[in-house]
Amino acid sequence: MELKTVFAGGLHAGGDWSLSFASPQKVKFMMVGRGNCALQFHGTDTLVPLACGDIVLLNKSGPFTIGSHSALLANLPQQSASQVFEDKSQAMVQVGEGRDLILLGCHLDVEQSSYSDLFLSSLPAFSLIPANSPAASKLKWLIESVLDEASDIRPGTELAMANIINMIFIHLLRDRLFLEPVTEASLLNALSDNRLEKAIGLMHQQPEQAWTLAELAKTVAMSRTTFATRFKEAAGIAPLAYLTKLRMALAQRLLRQGKQSLEQVASAVGYGSEAAFSTAFKRLVGQSPALWRRTRVG
Repeated sequence: MELKTVFAGGLHAGGDWSLSFASPQKVKFMMVGRGNCALQFHGTDTLVPLACGDIVLLNKSGPFTIGSHSALLANLPQQSASQVFEDKSQAMVQVGEGRDLILLGCHLDVEQSSYSDLFLSSLPAFSLIPANSPAASKLKWLIESVLDEASDIRPGTELAMANIINMIFIHLLRDRLFLEPVTEASLLNALSDNRLEKAIGLMHQQPEQAWTLAELAKTVAMSRTTFATRFKEAAGIAPLAYLTKLRMALAQRLLRQGKQSLEQVASAVGYGSEAAFSTAFKRLVGQSPALWRRTRVG
């Protein structure tokens, strides 16, 4: 799965101000670099206070508004975020009067596949990582680095910011900095189990391996039945079904690159024949690999 973090833009704000955002179509995360504000989901009266150093993750969470506490409490007219950020040439925009607040916005560009859907569905709809949490404090210097880059655009800034933001998101995933422990069946839940994480890692490292349920179970010192049950309960998907989604995501990437034959792609993702690969691909993706590639490679 190809995943890229993108700096979408930032804002300076002061006085009474509020910006209305449509429901995120991509995973968003926002970082408060200075000052404080509040977030309010449309249709609710609850304000979520945001302070300097806080990070917010939004994943198909519904439309929301971010603004000064006073503006939100008084229901003052809102500006449309899409209009404010319409000029893509500006890294930072001004909202309201003054520069009491700095807010940085980012999103994830994810290669579409059945596997990416599995990954995205494991992320919470909304999560607030407070600045005063022990793990979040490790990200302070990274947030300050993004601020420095955004305030002084020069050659190499875009690449530098992409790398820094990528590091921030990796920290968010690795340290499980979400609002509460992951309990629902999901990929993140499975990764929180040391033995399941090892099995998942092996599948990612060697997708071409002819893995069986028994072999995967053996690598993590579990019985076949116990491993299958534990994996399904944690991840919400059976181990070999997970492996198939992973293989098809890798196949889609190789097909999109257009450098290998169908036979070579089949071998790279663990299929002994082009026919077996084509059958599995069409069952999951809905098109034959040959047709899928023709519609995506110029």
